[in-house]
Amino acid sequence: MDATSSYQAATQVRQASEPAISDIYAQATSLKSDLTGGSDEYFETSGDKNQIDGSDSGGLHAFQLVAESPNLYVRQGTIGSIIPTIGGTALEADYTENDLSTPNTGTRQYWLNVTVASGAVTAVSIVTAEPGADSATQAKLLLGSVETNSNSIVAFNSNLSGSQSFASCGSTHFFGVV
Repeated sequence: MDATSSYQAATQVRQASEPAISDIYAQATSLKSDLTGGSDEYFETSGDKNQIDGSDSGGLHAFQLVAESPNLYVRQGTIGSIIPTIGGTALEADYTENDLSTPNTGTRQYWLNVTVASGAVTAVSIVTAEPGADSATQAKLLLGSVETNSNSIVAFNSNLSGSQSFASCGSTHFFGVV
């Protein structure tokens, strides 16, 4: 075996034993049932608004921003098993109860400020100021943003497509759609 063949054989053996980043991410996000205690069953409602029942839901999902100008709402969702709060009040199943404050004119971002203890989520709040850097006790996730002009919504962006699983290793945190 010449030097090139020897190098290629050693490289192939080493590559086969090291997991790819996609495998690590898949493993972290596969923990969602352990971390969340199940699916979004709480999200079902009996009213006309926010009806999520497993049938064709027309693209509705947890943490979706909903604009009904001049109001902006957020649909209920979870991080781990924790339902976020707005101003200390937990998000309701009826999204029209989850009103986000909008500027008269300008752009505003909405963040999920996640409190962490021993690697688990203990509290989540929706805030308009970007939380500080991630640490062993805090994580952040951009929920979305809105642009307004004279109290009218010009544009908005919903950044998440569902409830989120959560995994943590020190000050490094991983989120995945449930």
